[in-house]
Amino acid sequence: MIELKRVDCLDVAKGIAIILVVFGHAISKDMASKSIVVSVIRTNIYWIHMPAFFAVAGILFGYNKKRYKENSVSAYIKKKSITYLIPYCTFSLFSFLVFSFIESVPALAFISEKTGYTTHSISQFIFSVITYINPVDDHLWFVYVMFLVCCLSRLLIDVDSRLMIFVMLVLNSLMCFLDTPEIVWKTIRYAMVFYIGVYWQDKDILNNIRTNKFLVALAGFVMSVIINTYFRYSVFLWYKCITYPIALIYGAYILLVLASILQNKKKIANVLKYMGNNSYPIYLMHQPFIVNGLAFILGRMHLYGVLVVSISGTIGTVVPLILNRFIVRKNPITKLLLLGNH
Repeated sequence: MIELKRVDCLDVAKGIAIILVVFGHAISKDMASKSIVVSVIRTNIYWIHMPAFFAVAGILFGYNKKRYKENSVSAYIKKKSITYLIPYCTFSLFSFLVFSFIESVPALAFISEKTGYTTHSISQFIFSVITYINPVDDHLWFVYVMFLVCCLSRLLIDVDSRLMIFVMLVLNSLMCFLDTPEIVWKTIRYAMVFYIGVYWQDKDILNNIRTNKFLVALAGFVMSVIINTYFRYSVFLWYKCITYPIALIYGAYILLVLASILQNKKKIANVLKYMGNNSYPIYLMHQPFIVNGLAFILGRMHLYGVLVVSISGTIGTVVPLILNRFIVRKNPITKLLLLGNH
């Protein structure tokens, strides 16, 4: 059994990450386009929360390697299919049906235009679910990529994590110069972070985190952010090949260090652990209708951006928690369809 202190740290990390996810989604692209400060904040949030989830998954995978080896590859993939693919298909179908209804009502057509949704036929919808090309609900990429990364890691379970990090870094660099499907480059990018997590577990990094290391990591992250921001629209792609992965790794490490500090603050830690334990249902349910829907409505009321983000982010966190506790988990069918075997 993984040590309780380590579990607490990882749960706190997931709690922080899911808060960043929800509030990051509450900051719309339109809002970010009007302010360089908001744009930088939004971008930095994205460089921290998703890498943290994959790093945590890698740490847990590294810890449970022996147990995974005792079971067959097919059994592992079957379990992960239930965890990730069933909710992925369920929420994709739900989004497709809702957006199709919106498209069929002339008075609501402006919503599709404002949200950037494009009409899907049934065949296009099925194709998008399988390939993740022009997806109906683009926040579900995380679920699909996590499934692919988990399957890859189980298939290559005996390969040294350092070799996998090197391979993924090379492939990630190649992706800077190749036009590849989103699902491919995201799988490669976050598999790299996942294996960083496996390596950290091998080196027992959670028991060796120090505040001074946090400051060093923060300095490295800030430097990577500055370089990435400066070269964001540059033709010098090789800078991104080097600095972008560094920013992701530093971002994940910073969040883990912060979690190790906050886990000793009992009241804060308890809230964050609860959020971390429920991060999957929050992630699945907060988009695209709760957070984006609220942000869209509040934005049309011409409220200050900080109010829009605060209100939609808070409600986008609380509503999934309520739905999960009082509805989803009360019925085995809804639990299976919406959460798999989570």
